[in-house]
Amino acid sequence: MSTKITYIIKDLLDNMGFLDAEIEEQEVEGRVKAEIRLKDARDLIGERGAILPLFQHIVRRIVARHIAPSPMLDIDINNYKKMREDVLRDFARDVGSKVRAERKVMELDPMPSFDRRVVHLTLADFSDLTTESMGEGDRRYIVVRPYP
Repeated sequence: MSTKITYIIKDLLDNMGFLDAEIEEQEVEGRVKAEIRLKDARDLIGERGAILPLFQHIVRRIVARHIAPSPMLDIDINNYKKMREDVLRDFARDVGSKVRAERKVMELDPMPSFDRRVVHLTLADFSDLTTESMGEGDRRYIVVRPYP
């Protein structure tokens, strides 16, 4: 299965003009993680990572047509998600500390689902805080509250 996913990703990238792609794939906790390395990945990652989830969705759809049952697939490009995750964890801890200290509700700016998930998971470690996603679509955001 793994080599088929790598082939699908490589073929798609080649057709998009990303001929220098290196793909490393591994299975972690029942999910297939594909790390793609490119010399110039800006066009595939997008501003603030906006294109990466779209690319991942396309790859997942293609994989689902060729592999049954379709595996859960996570794609990262040049460690963007990993670096973004580290930044978001630090941000979430700062927000958590501020909400704890001030005992006030904080509404965060709208963010993509990946970012919200990281913030929710990070703040779940704070037993005296609660988080909730609010809003719709691109305007979905997190509310952080002190736990009563």
